[in-house]
Amino acid sequence: MQQQTMQPPAGGNRDLDLGQLPGVLWRRKWIIVVTVVVGLLAARAFIERLTPVYTAGAQVMIAPEPPVLDVQAVAAAVRGDAESTASEVYVLRSRDLALRVVDVLSLVEDPEFNPLLVPPEPAWWTRPFGGQPEPAVAPALTPRQERNLVASVLLGHLQAVPLGKSRVISLTAHASTPQKAALLANTVVEQYLALQIDNKRETTSTAQEWLATRTRALEEEVRAREAAVEAFRASAGLLRGAGATRLSDEEASALSSQLVLARAERAAADARLSEIEKLLAGANPGAAGDVLDSPLVRNLREQQASLHREIAELGEQYGPLHPRMVNAKAQLQDTEKAISTEVAKVVRTLRNDAAVAQARERAIAASLDALRASAGRKSDSEVRLRALERDAETSRALLETFLARTKETAAQSTHVVADARMISRATPPFGPSFPNARLLQIIAAAAALLVGVTLALLREGMDHTVRTRAGLQRLLGSAVLGSLPLLRGRWFGVQSPARWVLRAPYSEYSEALRRMHTQLVLADLDAPPRVVLFTSPLPGEGKTSTLLALGRLLAGTGRKVVAVDLNLRKPTLHQAAGLSVDGGLGEWFEAPPEQPLPLRQDPASGLQVLPLGRLSVDPGVLMASARFEGLLDTLRRDFDVVLLDSSPLLAVVDAQVLACLADVTVLLVRAGRTTRASAAEAHALLARACDEAPRVVLNASRQREEVPDYGHGLGAYYPDTVPRRARLAGWRSLLPSPGGGGGRR
Repeated sequence: MQQQTMQPPAGGNRDLDLGQLPGVLWRRKWIIVVTVVVGLLAARAFIERLTPVYTAGAQVMIAPEPPVLDVQAVAAAVRGDAESTASEVYVLRSRDLALRVVDVLSLVEDPEFNPLLVPPEPAWWTRPFGGQPEPAVAPALTPRQERNLVASVLLGHLQAVPLGKSRVISLTAHASTPQKAALLANTVVEQYLALQIDNKRETTSTAQEWLATRTRALEEEVRAREAAVEAFRASAGLLRGAGATRLSDEEASALSSQLVLARAERAAADARLSEIEKLLAGANPGAAGDVLDSPLVRNLREQQASLHREIAELGEQYGPLHPRMVNAKAQLQDTEKAISTEVAKVVRTLRNDAAVAQARERAIAASLDALRASAGRKSDSEVRLRALERDAETSRALLETFLARTKETAAQSTHVVADARMISRATPPFGPSFPNARLLQIIAAAAALLVGVTLALLREGMDHTVRTRAGLQRLLGSAVLGSLPLLRGRWFGVQSPARWVLRAPYSEYSEALRRMHTQLVLADLDAPPRVVLFTSPLPGEGKTSTLLALGRLLAGTGRKVVAVDLNLRKPTLHQAAGLSVDGGLGEWFEAPPEQPLPLRQDPASGLQVLPLGRLSVDPGVLMASARFEGLLDTLRRDFDVVLLDSSPLLAVVDAQVLACLADVTVLLVRAGRTTRASAAEAHALLARACDEAPRVVLNASRQREEVPDYGHGLGAYYPDTVPRRARLAGWRSLLPSPGGGGGRR
């Protein structure tokens, strides 16, 4: 018979869609799990090979110190605004500051910062074989170039960032040890503050030198200008007074003051003289004496008043001719004459004073007029003198300014402070900042999970096996009789189908077998099939164990069932049933016709088993013999159900011949193992052999891929009667006696 390979139709036969994606991932879970585990182990190994980096941070606040002296600062202080703070960030990461830190910490001798001290490593492809590193030729660098190289590496380990809108700068340093990281950060800040102080001192020193030089030059210039002023004043006759003014101006000022005083004195003398003359003209010298401020006149007037009182008192006691009265009156007359004489003297004195004051006024006025006339003649010389004096005064003022700045600068040089201060010192960190093992492991797990899912989907895309009942139905273009669920836990030696149906006759798998047999019977109620042939496209798809499980299940209902091993190339039914081979169909065909069939009783059920035994003739000759046809008739007559176990369909041609002899053929396709091409070709071969499509059953299907949406939860109707402890211990000692129904809920 010519066999023709049938290719599966393109497109539409794929079992995978988005709704089945969770099931696909669960089916390929071990690919994902292994990928994730390998990724985590690789990440762990990579993390362990990384050099840990520790980060320590210090904080600096830009805070300009107010000057102790109330003088203008020579070195300008940092303003403390946002621009100045941003500028100080670059100062903290400047090369000059890095060179200072390199010298202070001797980083040239540290291999972490000096690449020239790092020994060469062998190439990565030679490390597994113990390869030796090639001798590296170190470049010839001068000490200055080497310091610059180390400073560049150090700058790569530093980071300075202003904190928000404040004047605080955060400096972080990275190193291989926590102590070194803290030391780096603190040293950079300390050298930054020292650099500010050194810069201020250098600026102040430079200013002092320049001010000293400029002051000496100004002193010479002031002396020269003052000498020129004095020489010109002497040559022009413009003498200078005590008040550092010109003598003519000083004389004019003095004469003006004296003239004013002389006029005032003359006016006062004239006023007193005029008043005295008026009183004298009124024949009242006594009143004139009251006006005159003369001590003698005042004494005489007091004596005159005393004599008047005495005369008045004596007049009450004595007469006018009494000697005492006469004596008193004589004294009074003498006193009055003395007063008149003294008044006359005072008047003469006042007249002399008035004349003297008038003469003095005229003299002073004449001198002032003469001085004014002389000043007009010297105006040109004074203009030139004033110009010379202004130049000298300007140089003198500039000299005084420089002298004051020199003293201020000298005072500042003794008190120099930085415009920043460290507000938080760096402390050794407790753990490395790199690598972040947890984050790297999370990233590695996520990447490995993505790779695992991708590999699972690729593996699924390259999987050409049949997975679901719907996919098998689309592939073959005909209905599928049923599907048998996958039994798990076979590594315990328990859940083989033939044993499971005995221990759990009402389980999901047992119900699937009953459903399959019922579908076979319902296909033709008038003439239900009695001879059922089981075959599969390829070996190892479970046809023998499925046949034996169905036979035991049907035998448990009281039917007469026989299982016939017609796998003429490689018989395995007796092994599955646990029977020893001491004869079978091979010996029966060579025996006389009256020899009875070598039937064997299944020790676990009422099933009859007809093993193959030893076959000495060609399988084709055997199947074409009349005795073989008689065998099938005998079995059909003596048993209710005859189950024939044949060889794989694509391996040998035996199954195609037997399919024409059986009432119905069951093509068992194993999910996840039988390829779509094999299933389609086997189905086509059976259809062409007997002009009738076989009944296709999907074996070992996964419940997640097979049960429809409305079917979840139906597991409650399929009790698992096997205790867990029994599964772990093995089933052989717990199997029931033949005919036992097993546990039932």
